[in-house]
Amino acid sequence: MNISLTQRYRRRLAAPVILALLVVTLTACASKYVWQNSRLAEDRLSGDTAECHYNSEKLINDELKRSSPFGSQGRGQLERQFTMFDARKRRDQMFSNCMRDKGYIRVKVKPKQKAKPKAS
Repeated sequence: MNISLTQRYRRRLAAPVILALLVVTLTACASKYVWQNSRLAEDRLSGDTAECHYNSEKLINDELKRSSPFGSQGRGQLERQFTMFDARKRRDQMFSNCMRDKGYIRVKVKPKQKAKPKAS
């Protein structure tokens, strides 16, 4: 079976392109949420958010370093992408758990209603 260089290149690009399109599609369809805690002052939200982001990012980065001490040189591109996708999901879950532990709840933002034109 003789595969041309162009066909190999196209196949190599197909998986990342499909994965990128999937992520963009899911992001576009995702609802918007905010974190709220009625017992705390609103100015604490940014500090708590930053702290939870930092901690979850650090934990995931440390985990990725431990799981692949020799880097990702011997792994395929698709496998690396799936590893990073899973790491992002775990990071987001850790962030959510941190915010909940601080007493915040995740609230869906209602879409703004378009102003109706006044009848003359």
